[in-house]
Amino acid sequence: MNYTQGKWEADHNTSVVLTHDNDGEVKHVIARHIINNDIDLISASPDMYEALKAWDKYATANYPENMKLKRIAWDLTEQAIAKAEGK
Repeated sequence: MNYTQGKWEADHNTSVVLTHDNDGEVKHVIARHIINNDIDLISASPDMYEALKAWDKYATANYPENMKLKRIAWDLTEQAIAKAEGK
């Protein structure tokens, strides 16, 4: 799946979701004019996608490797949920 890579960040002051380059400059504007209630959820989209991929990897792995993958998937899920909730 192709999507804009990088850490998506919510800017509540301008109602945009964007990414930055290594120098802190805006690299991509992902979305504009977002209702503030939705901005954190949208900015967490790539994190949620990566968490789902981690759960898929866990589900297809064999024991004992799957136990390590379960922890990774769980951590990614918790981080994505926190970001979606604006925490």
